[in-house]
Amino acid sequence: MFKALFDWLDLDSGASSEQASEILTVPLATAVLYYEVLRADEHFSADELELYEQKVFDEFDLTQEQLRPFLKKVEAKARHAVDYMQFTRLIHENCSIEQKRNIVISLWHLAMSDGNVDAHEEHLIRKMSDLMYLSHSDFIQTRILARDSLTTGK
Repeated sequence: MFKALFDWLDLDSGASSEQASEILTVPLATAVLYYEVLRADEHFSADELELYEQKVFDEFDLTQEQLRPFLKKVEAKARHAVDYMQFTRLIHENCSIEQKRNIVISLWHLAMSDGNVDAHEEHLIRKMSDLMYLSHSDFIQTRILARDSLTTGK
C-alpha cells in the first residue's frame, strides 16, 4: 500500500526513483549547495549559470560527457531535499576546515557573479556555513576572500 502511494507521489516529480535514491557523495553534495545558492534569488543570470557549470566541471574533474548527467543529478537531489543538513553533514564529516572554507568561497563567487549579493543568498550561505560548523569569522573571511579574488581576477 505504501509503495503504491510513494510511486504515485513520485510521478509528479518527473525524476525517476533511481535518481532520487542515488548515493550522496561529497562532490554531489557540494554541487547541490552551489545550485541552491543559484536558486536563492529566484533569478538565474547567464553569468551565474556559466560560473556554476564551470565550477562543477573544473572542481570535480568531469568530462564534457559527464557534466550534463551530473548536473541533472544535482537538480534532482535539490528538488527532493527537504533541508541542507544531509549535504552539509556529509561535507563536514569528510572535508577539512580549509576544504569547507573553499566551498564557502565558491558559494560566495556564485552569489557575487551577477554583481549583486541578494539578502536571500547571503542568508543561505550563512546557514550553510553554520551547518558545516565554520565560525562566524570564517564566514566573514570567506566573503572577503571571494570579493577580493573577483576584483583581482584570481
